Amino acid sequence: MHDDCPSHWYLCVIDFKNSHIQILDSLRLKSRDEFCFKSVKTVVEFCQTFFKLYDIGKNVFQFSIDWAPSIPTQDNG
Repeated sequence: MHDDCPSHWYLCVIDFKNSHIQILDSLRLKSRDEFCFKSVKTVVEFCQTFFKLYDIGKNVFQFSIDWAPSIPTQDNG
């Protein structure tokens, strides 16, 4: 997923087996968490629309969403 920062990307992993969505961000800033979470919810809404259209029996609105507990981080810049 692409953030509002032009050169920053983060990964959103949708785990269907465990009904969980995890965000991995090596440049995570608490001040951007709300924006990132909104972006992930947009992806969830798209997935749910797709699943409903093709009659796939998953309800991703019920999946938990959080950030990966421990990933390597890097300095910004």
